[in-house]
Amino acid sequence: MNVFIQRHPGADAVTKMKNASRHSRSLRDRHRQEGTEKDDATVADATDLYLRLNIGGKSYCIRKELYTEERTLMHDIVEATHEQRLAIVDGCDPITGEYYIERNSRIADHIIDFFATGSLHKPQNMCIEKFKEELAYWRISHDHLSTCCAFPREASLLKPHLQQSTTFDEYETDFDGAYLYSFRLSTWRFLEDPQSSVPAAIFAILSVLFVFASVFGLILGSMPEFQEDPTNASAYHTMHAKTSELEKLNKFRPAHTRNEEFPDFVYRPTDNPAFVLVVLEYVCIGWFTFEYFIRLIIYPKRGEFIRKTLNVIDMLTILPFYLELCLPLVGIQSHFKEFTG
Repeated sequence: MNVFIQRHPGADAVTKMKNASRHSRSLRDRHRQEGTEKDDATVADATDLYLRLNIGGKSYCIRKELYTEERTLMHDIVEATHEQRLAIVDGCDPITGEYYIERNSRIADHIIDFFATGSLHKPQNMCIEKFKEELAYWRISHDHLSTCCAFPREASLLKPHLQQSTTFDEYETDFDGAYLYSFRLSTWRFLEDPQSSVPAAIFAILSVLFVFASVFGLILGSMPEFQEDPTNASAYHTMHAKTSELEKLNKFRPAHTRNEEFPDFVYRPTDNPAFVLVVLEYVCIGWFTFEYFIRLIIYPKRGEFIRKTLNVIDMLTILPFYLELCLPLVGIQSHFKEFTG
């Protein structure tokens, strides 16, 4: 038996509405998917065009198409793969995609500006040597520096002199491989670099004071007032004041003439200074000896140390003192006294 079911007239309308709704959702999903793909493509294109850097804590977004054609460190970073960049930079933030470089952020603005515009400028109140160091790191030639920021001519004139001058940094390589490397290098820095620490500055000032004290003691030791027996000190000055200029020029003035004019005068050479001046001389010579030999022991290249001009002068300063002490032991005191005058 055939059964006929009569459909309600509104059923077709409901079906059409459901089909239209499904079709609309399908279109929306398709457009959404296409839009997402376009956004991904846009992000991918942007990633291919730009590189994110963080230099000294400051973020930059630089075009991979650099302005300058000269090969620099930035070219190596831009053209490298991710793994190669990690070997060049100091780190990478996976969240922001920034490559971190530990350099001076104040100079980084000018470095990035150079790669973007081709114009290189130096920051104001920036040490020239520090700026040159940054240029050397990025492998940027000094020739790119704009004329308004060109290095002073005086710096170029002083450069050969600065290269010839001895600095502590030049000495560091001499200590490589030396026994007790760290201790000897730190001691050498203390002795030679007053700016390394406050104690080093005090030591340098003390050394200068000993030099002045030594010179001051020598001057006083030649004056009659500061001899062990200063009784004739006033007679020296009186005789000098009464002697005519012509007679002062005559070294071989007869002794009897001098005795007639100054009967109470007894000549004593000014080579026997007061005890306090003798002690001062011993202390100063002891200090100079200590300084010389502590440097000689600390410095690894002793032959080179002895041949240096300033060290030769130091040795000639302290050597006569020890000769004067030692030569009398072999019976030549009088001859040495005449030699030292």
